[in-house]
Amino acid sequence: MMSDGIAGEMEARSLGYSYVGRDRETVKDGQRNSLQGVSFHVPTGHVVAILGLSGSGKTTLLKLLGLLLNPRRISGSLTLGGQDYASLSRAEQVSFRSRRFGFVFQSANMLSAFSCLDNILLPTRLQRFGRKLQSNVVRMTIDCLCDNRRQRKEIFEVLRKRPSQISGGQRQRMAVVRAVAHDPEVVFADEPCASLDSVNSQQVMRLLLRWQEGGLSRDAGRTNNSKTLFLVTHDTTQACDVAQYFLVLHDGKLVGGQAFNRDQMPVRHGKLDVEKIELAMNTGNVEGFSLDG
Repeated sequence: MMSDGIAGEMEARSLGYSYVGRDRETVKDGQRNSLQGVSFHVPTGHVVAILGLSGSGKTTLLKLLGLLLNPRRISGSLTLGGQDYASLSRAEQVSFRSRRFGFVFQSANMLSAFSCLDNILLPTRLQRFGRKLQSNVVRMTIDCLCDNRRQRKEIFEVLRKRPSQISGGQRQRMAVVRAVAHDPEVVFADEPCASLDSVNSQQVMRLLLRWQEGGLSRDAGRTNNSKTLFLVTHDTTQACDVAQYFLVLHDGKLVGGQAFNRDQMPVRHGKLDVEKIELAMNTGNVEGFSLDG
C-alpha cells in the first residue's frame, strides 16, 4: 500500500539496517544485517504492535522509525505524512524527532539529578516553549491522561520528587507524561511494562492508550484522532488486546512482507489466535494470515 501523504501516516520501503560487528571472523566485513527489506504502510491514529522473538529486530525497527540509530547505516526510505524523514540532515532529524516523536523505554531513563517535573518539562524546554505554556503543559497533560481524581493526585504528589525517591511504576508513569507533554504525533514505546507487575503494567498502558485515543484533547473519544502508538512488547496477548495493526518480525524480516490489520490476523473462536501469531514469530509461517494482493 502507498502513502497518500496524510499527516501522520507512516510508510517504510525496503528498509534495512546494519550494525558494525566486532568479530570479523564471524561477521562478514565486520557487519551484520539486523533488518532486511522491511516495507509497510500504517495509517494514522492507531496502535501498532511490533512483535517478534528476542533478536528478531523489534527494538532496532522501533529505534530506526524513531531516528535513534545511525542514519548512514540505513537503507531504504521512511516517510511520515509523505515526508522522507530518513533523508533529512542530522540537524533536521534532531528537530524533527524532538517535535513530532515521543519515547517510552523499558527503563524510565530519567535524569537522576532532576525532579520528575523537570524531567517532564525537558522536551518542552528543548523546543523553547514559553514559561507560561510550560506552567500549564504538565497539568493539561495529566488531566487528559488520567481517568479520575485519584490517578491525578497520585501523579501530582510525586512531581517534586527525584526519580530515586519513587517506585518503578511511578517512574514509568512519569516517563509516559514526559513522552507526550509536547503533544507529539507518534509515540514509540519499547517494552514499557516489561519490568512492572500487572497492576502497574495496566496503569502505564492505560496512560498510553488514553493519549493515543485523544492526544491532549479533553475529548478522549474524538473520532479524528491523529496519534499513533508503536508498541514493542513480548506479551502477545496484550498486543492482541490493544493493537489495530501488527508488524510481526522473524529473523529481521516482516512475516508476510507487510503490516497486518486486525481483520487480516489469524482468528480462533472469535479472538485473535495467539498460538498462530507466536508460530509466525518463531518460524515465519503465515498460516491463517490474510496477505494483501
